Amino acid sequence: PGGGGAAAAAEGPAAPPLPILANAGAVTSVDVSSSGDFLAAGFASGAIVLWDIIRGCVLRTAQTPNYDRGRGGSAAITCLRFYKEKDAAIITVDGGGLVTRMVFFKMIWNTYSVETEVLLDGTAGRIPTLHMLPSARQDERLGNGSHPCRTILMLALSSERSSFVVAIEPSIRVLHKWNKPEHLENETDKLDSKIVTTSTDDRQQPQQQHATLPALAWGWVVTSGGGSTLVPMLARGWGSVVQLLQADFSLASSSKDANAAATDKTGATAESSVA
Repeated sequence: PGGGGAAAAAEGPAAPPLPILANAGAVTSVDVSSSGDFLAAGFASGAIVLWDIIRGCVLRTAQTPNYDRGRGGSAAITCLRFYKEKDAAIITVDGGGLVTRMVFFKMIWNTYSVETEVLLDGTAGRIPTLHMLPSARQDERLGNGSHPCRTILMLALSSERSSFVVAIEPSIRVLHKWNKPEHLENETDKLDSKIVTTSTDDRQQPQQQHATLPALAWGWVVTSGGGSTLVPMLARGWGSVVQLLQADFSLASSSKDANAAATDKTGATAESSVA
């Protein structure tokens, strides 16, 4: 879907002009829904555009909230991900660390409204990495039973100081804050300028070294002693350390609020060094 212009004939009145795209700048992030129905794009201005892939037309434009943290406006969208199988629902991250949830609802005449909710307001700092827990409904190993994760959607994201596990549904809640590995706590967030030898003639040149950033990945795993039960496991790489964090849903069956039962099994966190 090119510029959101030409499209197959749609029922009802033609879509209104898209003034939000006039100064949207470059596309900085894109994602396609798992159903293949929608494409979403984030722009340098903080604009979000939702497309109908089949018809090749724009369904809705939106703008991330303008939180004034001295940056003078909405920062570029650095990450954008659909998080539901069939619905037009996305998580966005901008360059200032603002994390939002946007849910697009179909109205009459093929028009869409959007509901926006802030997950992190940017005070945690820049968010360099984010990963969604794969839907339990998409994993055949979980069967058709009443696994608690079938009603819970989670994501993990990380600032330059901490990682967070956040429940998106059935309600938004920060389940766990996972601090940076202790041996990296003294590392500065800014570039560290050191003098190093970079040429064969022994001339020394200044070379910038970046602060170490985290990497995150969710997966469904069988844990030791857990029989055949699959649980969500979050892997985090930071510096020379790889860590695992297991979510504990043992209380979910007796709790009316599955979110509240999604406590963190920090005791099962395994840490190992990587050479």
